[in-house]
Amino acid sequence: MWIALGALLVSYIFPVGLLIFLINNHKGDKHYRKNCLTLFAQGIGLALPVLLGSLATRLVFALLHLNELHPLVNDVFSSFITEAMVEEYMKYMCTRRMIRQEHDSVSLMDVMAYACIPGIGFEVMEAFVYLFSTNIPQILVRGITNMHSVFGLIVGLIVGYGYKKGRKAPVIPALATSILIHGTYNLCLSETLFDNWGFISLIIAIACMIFIVVFYIKMIRKRKDPEFTAPLFPTEKATEAEAA
Repeated sequence: MWIALGALLVSYIFPVGLLIFLINNHKGDKHYRKNCLTLFAQGIGLALPVLLGSLATRLVFALLHLNELHPLVNDVFSSFITEAMVEEYMKYMCTRRMIRQEHDSVSLMDVMAYACIPGIGFEVMEAFVYLFSTNIPQILVRGITNMHSVFGLIVGLIVGYGYKKGRKAPVIPALATSILIHGTYNLCLSETLFDNWGFISLIIAIACMIFIVVFYIKMIRKRKDPEFTAPLFPTEKATEAEAA
């Protein structure tokens, strides 16, 4: 048990390191730091909302008698709806509240951070839960891939660039993309498909690790670039931004 706990702490190096990196986007800005820590705590606190949301989807699934169909139907529903959709939507709701709260000053860089950080909190919480039902290699792999953070970052990129280009509702394509990737990863690990399609999950995990590295490098270079740091919503458009 102590070895597994040690592995868990090691697995936290990558997500916590990413959190510190994002907090330092605005060095010395205590308000921004508070926002980041608030989102991190909210991500950890998503355990209960995600559980309730997942149970609700399973109830609907059973009431529609879909559980009586082919096992693949159950795996598809669980992967894309019960897990991916519920988790990605809950994480985004934390981000959405923060964007609305900071709408007059939030930048593209901030949106990406605010979308990523709830995923870090959720990753930390979920890794602790899985400590009691998985093995040491899986614990370490979860920490290295840090996939919940990556899914959130994908949402932040699409939402941020969407707002930057003046789109009112970039949320749907953002969530659809993260749910598609997240759901595909989960589905290919299911008992029904793992033997033939498990390699796709491995490819997605590797792609996520590469994505994070590229993000680190780009953000280090762009931290003072007005394209990333300028407010997305001019003050005079604050009302319009809230409505979006």
